[in-house]
Amino acid sequence: MMMLEGQYKTFLNLTIKHLKIALISPYDFSLPGGVQSHIFHLAKELKKQDNIVTIFAPLSNKNIHSVEDVKFFSLGSGKKFAALGSKATISLDFKKIFSYRNFFNNDTFDVIHLHEPMIASNLFINLISSNVPKIATFHAYSKHLNYFYFYFNYILNFFIKRINTLICVSELSKDYISKYFHNNYFIIPNGINFKAFSSKNNIPKEIQSKENKILFVGRFDEKRKGLDLLYLAFCKLRKKISNIKLIIIGPGNINYLRKFSDYNECESDIQYLGTIGQNEISSYYQNVDIFCSPAISNESFGIVLIEAMASKTIVVASNISGYKKVLDDGKLGFLFKSGSINSLEEVLFQILEKKIPTNKKIIKALNSTKKYSWEFIVSEIINKYTNTIINSNN
Repeated sequence: MMMLEGQYKTFLNLTIKHLKIALISPYDFSLPGGVQSHIFHLAKELKKQDNIVTIFAPLSNKNIHSVEDVKFFSLGSGKKFAALGSKATISLDFKKIFSYRNFFNNDTFDVIHLHEPMIASNLFINLISSNVPKIATFHAYSKHLNYFYFYFNYILNFFIKRINTLICVSELSKDYISKYFHNNYFIIPNGINFKAFSSKNNIPKEIQSKENKILFVGRFDEKRKGLDLLYLAFCKLRKKISNIKLIIIGPGNINYLRKFSDYNECESDIQYLGTIGQNEISSYYQNVDIFCSPAISNESFGIVLIEAMASKTIVVASNISGYKKVLDDGKLGFLFKSGSINSLEEVLFQILEKKIPTNKKIIKALNSTKKYSWEFIVSEIINKYTNTIINSNN
């Protein structure tokens, strides 16, 4: 039905001011992760702008991504699965998910935003939510064939066609998903709380010692994250520089590195801090000498690089495609040859021994991260919400 001009303006204004939004995560909210972090910050910013936000996600334990004044509904306990070289904890509790079908159909929401829409729980939510406009964001990337997408392409295209607007977080993730599903995709990158990362924070008590500190953030017992590479480079480096410490933040089995024969020699200089909350992580980035992400594959964007850059910390990263893009081919940080212990150790040595200048890169990197501030990112997302709702009502 065609809207009159006045009705159109009123409708547009209402959707911008007071949207009722469902954010759907396929990944467990009791665990850290890039998608969970993205949804946490998106919900926070949407709420700040007077939208009514509800999060649905698997939950196996305490919710570490809870947002004040944002309702949360569990999609059931998570089960761990291996996918794309990573470990994902997702829900297959379809009975629990089905119990929310009235939520998804009775004008409870103006828009449903699915993150990673090809995960089983999101496919099911897509199926049972017929009457609500839907947006989906693709976060993942892999250089390998996705057999699920390839062999079930015809069926999955049925679900894709039920989604009104498709978003990718990077060119890499767009290129990856476009190989299987030919559609129009908008690129809206991951965001950061720029003010939190760029404003000076107190030094956490765990890292107040005087050594040169190298920080790793991520699931450290996943091979694709490359911690074993950083560990071996660190052990070589400490033979040349004595006052260094490797700080590890994130979930994982602390026995992961004990497989190496020289672990006992290095153990005293390695500090495991476990999972750090969203509101505290910036103070760790800011108070180390180097942030290092040695990932070897499947990183479409690398939000940890942006967080470190906004914290005015030197970034060292592998030269995989996703990282090269974020670091502008090394203009905003230091790249080393992916998979090379010697290349990584040499870059770390050159920086810590002050043999290469770093200040200009730090300033350039800081300035480049302003565009990733959530206040800018969320305005793009709200624009997509609004257009999707309007178009679905025409």
